[in-house]
Amino acid sequence: MPAIPRLADVQCTRLQFEPGDRILVKVNHRLDNNAQRRLRTTIQKWAGVEVEVLIICTLDMDISIEKRFQ
Repeated sequence: MPAIPRLADVQCTRLQFEPGDRILVKVNHRLDNNAQRRLRTTIQKWAGVEVEVLIICTLDMDISIEKRFQ
């Protein structure tokens, strides 16, 4: 049986956000509209500034970014 992660097992790094930043949240399960709204609100409060939050379900899609060669 895999170990259940506890708060003591989590490593946190302080992130500094600026207004206009975007946060991409990947979830591994489907969320209803109410759960998405609550998650978005929680993340916006956590960020501490005005940020755009995009929530995607990895069961439905996968996003990858390919940079154009300069």
